Amino acid sequence: MVPHDIEPAEPDYQELVSRANLHFTRPVPHSGAGLPLGNGRMGSLVWTDPSELKLQVNRVDVFANDCNTNSLFTFSADHGGGCGLVDICFGTETFSADNTRQKLSVWDGTVALDGDGVAVQGLAWHEQDVMAFRVDDQRDQGAAIRIEVSMLRASLVRVLDHTSAGRFEVRGGRGVLIQEFTEGNYVCTTA
Repeated sequence: MVPHDIEPAEPDYQELVSRANLHFTRPVPHSGAGLPLGNGRMGSLVWTDPSELKLQVNRVDVFANDCNTNSLFTFSADHGGGCGLVDICFGTETFSADNTRQKLSVWDGTVALDGDGVAVQGLAWHEQDVMAFRVDDQRDQGAAIRIEVSMLRASLVRVLDHTSAGRFEVRGGRGVLIQEFTEGNYVCTTA
């Protein structure tokens, strides 16, 4: 029991929240076990393969269909949330089982991945739909780092009355991945 004249100590919120941090000492076995990174509207799981850092960019307002669909009958067929894939390619084996360390800092909303001569830090900006990654490449014979953006499915998919169409454009020097989902009167477009 606390005496009436003593104020209870303010909890250390950072310490409490940081109990949810994730630490992995090897690559995760599949994309679904990746580190979550996002701002509540846009996000991804972040995972690796031996030579790449991988993301699937998702948004909470991307729906391939509405409740009136007569074409997409299963949960896995609806493309819900998925916008595209982003791979940061290092060109050499960077994330092996012996040298990969990954951390999610819940308080800071950041991820950190360390591999063989490469350290990557990522964050999702809470005010805008932006994810940023900083790569520190200390490899002895560093290869060029390449960014690949791709669609989640073929550029045109039709299932009964449903159509998923996607294309990649360059606008003002920026790459834009555009998708459009249609079925009857329903339309959802992303860029």
